[in-house]
Amino acid sequence: MKKINENLFLRNFLIIILFFVFDSFVNHFLPTDFMKTGISFVCYSGLMMYTLLVGSFKKVERFAYGAVCGAYYAVVYGDSFVIYILIYCFIAFFLTYLLKIEQLNLPESMMLGFLTIFLQEALIYCLMWISGTTQIQVDSFVIYFLLPTLLFNMILSPVVYAIYNKLV
Repeated sequence: MKKINENLFLRNFLIIILFFVFDSFVNHFLPTDFMKTGISFVCYSGLMMYTLLVGSFKKVERFAYGAVCGAYYAVVYGDSFVIYILIYCFIAFFLTYLLKIEQLNLPESMMLGFLTIFLQEALIYCLMWISGTTQIQVDSFVIYFLLPTLLFNMILSPVVYAIYNKLV
């Protein structure tokens, strides 16, 4: 078995950490509606950058990178350990075996970011609904959280893509 490129792995992981910290900083100052009666959204620049950086690894390395990034996110920011590891590994699987694109252009990265954020939020909402940890109705979730989150991140995605191009 070939050895993982540790320098690339560490470099990309540090980039993801910086983007997660940026997300936390932005999310701290964004409007948060604890009563869930108004619009709120979440910054996902780290997730969008992950979808771009994961392609820089060989096929098998992508899953290790996804597991490490998912575990970091789950421990530091998430409330469920396994789900984020699975989400990040699924993204690696999707890019490796289903999409098969090594380098993404801006429209492709925007679409992939949109789909990734949509699927992650929908999956987490479904899990929260099934487990009974949320009472927010689907229409309220979509109108007050999902759509504003997607719109905000689509506006941010060209900036993430430009930073990615400077780093690669």
